[in-house]
Formats: sequence, structure tokens, C-alpha cells
Amino acid sequence: MGSTVVKLVSKKIERMAREHGFADFKWINPRDVVTGNWVRMKCQFGCDGYGKGGCCPPEVPSVTDCRRFFDEYKVGLLLTVQSNSRILCCDADGAKRHRRKLWLLKEESS
Repeated sequence: MGSTVVKLVSKKIERMAREHGFADFKWINPRDVVTGNWVRMKCQFGCDGYGKGGCCPPEVPSVTDCRRFFDEYKVGLLLTVQSNSRILCCDADGAKRHRRKLWLLKEESS
């Protein structure tokens, strides 16, 4: 894809993200995402929500699988979400609301 097409697609996705309530976001290189076992340890030994949500360890892919996933992409969109809870996954209504917005964004961009 030419750079003009990429810019147009990026702008369209940014517009859709804003329309779905994601005002704070940043384009990233997924290979720059740091993965490590310390994250799982921090969750297991430092979070009251450990094992209670489907988006937290131990219910998420392994560190190795996460690294492979990020390495498959050249560009990613990092979204900031707001929650009433210190831990989004422990805020069931908030997590459900954000999953719905992400699903709508994905469907719209397909």
C-alpha cells in the first residue's frame, strides 16, 4: 500500500475511534510492546483481581504467545480507556462497555 493510502486509512480509523469515545490513542509499532513474565507475577501477587477476570492472567495467552502475536503486526493502535475501578477487568460493566465499543470499531473498519 502506498503511503497516501495508509494515511487515508489511518485518518479514517482515527475518526472512527473518536466517534466511539476513544479520544486518547496513539499509533505504535507492536514490536515495541514489552512483554515479560514480571507482568504475570505482578498480577498474581499484587492484584486482588487475579483470576477473577477473563482479560487477566491466568486467563490470557502466555508471554511467548503474546510476543508472537505482537510480532505478526507492523502497526497498532493503543487506546486509553476509563474505568470506575482501579482495575478495568474488575469493572465488569466498564469492561463490557469497552469491549462493545471495540467490537463496533472493528466491524466498522472491516
